[in-house]
Amino acid sequence: MALFKYPDAIKDGFKYVLGVIDDIESGKKISVEVTKGLIKGELLVSTTKNAKLKDLKTKLKTGSEQQIQQFLKDNIDVFKTADGNAFIWTKIDKAPYSKSGGSRGGAEVTALVESMQCYYSSYYWEKGITASEPTEVQLKAQQGFCDTDRSLAKCLAADGIKSWREEKVFDKIAKELKGKFSSIFTSRPTFHRGSDFMKNIYKAKATVHKNDKEAARDNSPPTLPQAPGSFSNDKWNPGDIWMTTLSSTSKPLEDHVCTWGSLNDEVVRLADTGKLMGVSLKRVNTPKAQTTFFNKKNGKKEQQKFIGFSFGSRGEFFNSIDCYLQGSTCKIQCRTTDVYKSWQGEISAAAAAGGKIGGGNINFFLNDVFKNEMFGSTGEQGVISKVTQAIRMGLDLKNLKNNAFLKEFYSLYNRFAPLSGGGEKLKNPTTEDEFLEKLNNLPRKITKKGFLVSKYLCMKMLEVMFGSGSSAAKRDRLMTLFCLYAMSSTNQSSFFIKIS
Repeated sequence: MALFKYPDAIKDGFKYVLGVIDDIESGKKISVEVTKGLIKGELLVSTTKNAKLKDLKTKLKTGSEQQIQQFLKDNIDVFKTADGNAFIWTKIDKAPYSKSGGSRGGAEVTALVESMQCYYSSYYWEKGITASEPTEVQLKAQQGFCDTDRSLAKCLAADGIKSWREEKVFDKIAKELKGKFSSIFTSRPTFHRGSDFMKNIYKAKATVHKNDKEAARDNSPPTLPQAPGSFSNDKWNPGDIWMTTLSSTSKPLEDHVCTWGSLNDEVVRLADTGKLMGVSLKRVNTPKAQTTFFNKKNGKKEQQKFIGFSFGSRGEFFNSIDCYLQGSTCKIQCRTTDVYKSWQGEISAAAAAGGKIGGGNINFFLNDVFKNEMFGSTGEQGVISKVTQAIRMGLDLKNLKNNAFLKEFYSLYNRFAPLSGGGEKLKNPTTEDEFLEKLNNLPRKITKKGFLVSKYLCMKMLEVMFGSGSSAAKRDRLMTLFCLYAMSSTNQSSFFIKIS
C-alpha cells in the first residue's frame, strides 16, 4: 500500500491531483485509507457540491506549486463523502495513479496525453493558431500525419486526460508549437509518439552509448565513459513527442553514431533545417504556453554554487530519512524510496522540478569529480544487509561500540550533524544515550531499516564531498553536474525544446 505524500501533489504539472479530481468528477470511487492499513473505495463529492474541491481545481490553473501544496495541507475537507467523512491528501491511495497501479496508472495516462497531443498539434499545424477547438471528426482527419502507440479512439475515450481537453491544455501547446516553428518547419510535419520512427532515434543513441562504454574500457588504463552512469533515454533527449518532415520509414541518425558529438550535432542540424525535433511536454497552467530551448550548440550551461546541506529540511537528524543539498538555484533531496530500496536524489529547480538522479549516477559524478566513490563493492544491497544484521543484534550501547556498521554510522553522525544547516539542528543528540534513545523511538512513519539505510548513504555521499582532496570548487562542480543531469543538459545530452 502506498499513500500519496504532499510533494506528489506538485509533480509533473499536478498530474496526480488532476487525476484524482477527474475520477471524482466522473463518479469513480477513490481508494482511501479509512483506518490504519485498511483501504476502501469511497464516492467523494464533486466540485458541483464541494466548494473546497472547486477552489482547488481553480487554483491548479494559476497557483504556484507551493500554493497548491499549502492549500492541501491547510484544508482537511477538500476530499469528502456526502455524509461528511473527510480524507486528507495523504490518505488517498497512490497505486491507481502510479506506474504500478491499475492499468499501469500514471504511465498510461502519460502515454495517452502524449499521443493526443500529436493529433492536436497536427490539427493546428494545418488550420492555423486562430482555428477553433477541433471536433472529433477534425481530429480523426489528422491520422495520416500522426504515428502514435495509443489510438485516437482510445485517447478520446480516456477519462484520465479529460481535464487536458476541457482546460484547453492540448490547444495551448499546439498553438505555441505552430506559432514558434512554422517558419522553420516549412513543410507539413508528422508527429510521433512511441512509433518505430521514434524508436530508431533512441536506437542510435543506444549505439553511441555502447561505443562510449567500450572505448572507455579499452583505454589504457581504463577510464570512465563520457556519458554519466546509466544515462537513460530521457537524459539524452526527453522528447515526449517528435515532429519530422522526413519519411516515417527513415532512420535519420543511424549514420552519426561514432561519438556523442557527431550524434548531437546532427540532432541540432536537423532541427535547424526543419526536419526533426524532440518536444518535451509539461502541463500548461497559465493562459499561454511558452517554449524553452535546451542544449543549443555552443549554448552556455547554468553553473551552480554549493551553498550547504541539511538533514531533513530543518536540520533535525532523526525526524526524516533524507538530506538536502542546496545549490544557488537547485536543491536536491537524497533519500531511499520504496521503504529502504533505491537510494536517489530528486531535484527541484526552475527548469527541472521533479528530475531524478539515481544512486548509481550520483556515485558516477562523485568519482568523476573527487576520484572517490560512496558505495563499497557490494553497493546498496550490501548496506541493506549490514543494517538488517545490526537491527537483529540490537540497537544498544554495546553494539554501538562493537558493531562495525553502527560504529561507523555513529562516527559519521558526529562528524556531519554539527555541520548541517537548519534551525532545528540543536535538537540533535550529543551523547550516546540520547542518540540511542532517538534511534529506538523514531517518528511513527519511519522504519528503523529505512532510516538507517537512507541516512547512512546520505552521510557516505557527504564523506566523499568533504573528504580528502575535496574543495569548495569541486563541490560547486558536483552541484552543477547534478542539476544539468536532472535537466537533461549534460555534455552528452542533445537539443530539444520544452513547452510548458
